[in-house]
Amino acid sequence: MSEPGGVTNPAIRAVLDDFVAAAGDGSSVDVLRWCLQGFLLLDVTGSDMPISADGSEIEAGSTVRIATMAGPDGGSALAAFTSTAEIEKVHGDEVDGPVQSLVQPASAVLELALEQDHQWLCLDPGGPSCALSRDELEFALRVPRNDVVRQALDVVNVEPERREVLLDALRAEGVFVLAVDLPEGLDDDGVGGELAEDTPALIRTTTLPDDRPALLVFTSGPEAAARAAGDSFVVWTTAEVHQALREGDFAGLVVNPAWPWAAVTNEELFGSQGGL
Repeated sequence: MSEPGGVTNPAIRAVLDDFVAAAGDGSSVDVLRWCLQGFLLLDVTGSDMPISADGSEIEAGSTVRIATMAGPDGGSALAAFTSTAEIEKVHGDEVDGPVQSLVQPASAVLELALEQDHQWLCLDPGGPSCALSRDELEFALRVPRNDVVRQALDVVNVEPERREVLLDALRAEGVFVLAVDLPEGLDDDGVGGELAEDTPALIRTTTLPDDRPALLVFTSGPEAAARAAGDSFVVWTTAEVHQALREGDFAGLVVNPAWPWAAVTNEELFGSQGGL
C-alpha cells in the first residue's frame, strides 16, 4: 500500500541520530532492537503502482521498483526510511513530482532484505544513517521474540495508568530471552550465541527498585545484546518464567532494561498469593 498520510518512525530516527552523534562509540545493536518495532518506508519511486479505491492494496499487474544501493563494503543493500522526507532527501531535485513509498512493518523490511539476498540494510541513507549487516539482521530474526510484551512496554511508558496492559501481556503465552553467564572454560560465541538445553550456565539476574532480587528477561535477542553484547542466551516460555518466579527466590522480574523497561512484582503478576 502507499504511504498513508505521512507515516514516520520517530523512534528509529532518534536512535539513528544518537548512533551518529556517538561518532563510532554507538552500538548498532541499539538501532537493531528498534527495527523490530513500528514501520519503515521503502522507496518505490518510479513504480507503476495503482492503488485500490479504498487505498488498502496495490492493484494486480502493478510494477514495483524498490530502491537498493551499495552498502559500506560495496555489497548490495536495501534502503529503508523513517519518513517520506528522508526519501526526498536522497532524490533531491531529481524527481519530477512526489516520491513514492511503501509502508511496511519494520521487521518485515528486515525479512525482505534477507529474502532478496542483500548484505546490508541502510537506514535513512541521506544521513544521519546506519547500515545493519546481514549477520545482524539474521540474529534479530532468528531469535524468538515477544512483540506483545514489547508493545505493552511502549504503552505503559507513555500511559502508566494502563499497567494492566503489560500485566496481561506478561501472563499471555509467549517466549522470553534470558541472558546467561557461561561457566569458566566454556566458549562463548558472542552476540546471538544460543545455548544448548544441557549447557550449564548462570542466568543473569537483577533487582527490583526496592532492592529485592528479580529475574531479568528480554523480549528479543537484540534487547538482550543491548545490555551486554557478549552474553549468550536461552529462550524460555512464559510458563517457564512463571515457574521460576513462583519456585525461586525472585520477588519479580525486570523487562528490557535498555528502555522502554518495566519492573513487575510477583504480587502484581500473580495476585495476592505472589509467588506462592
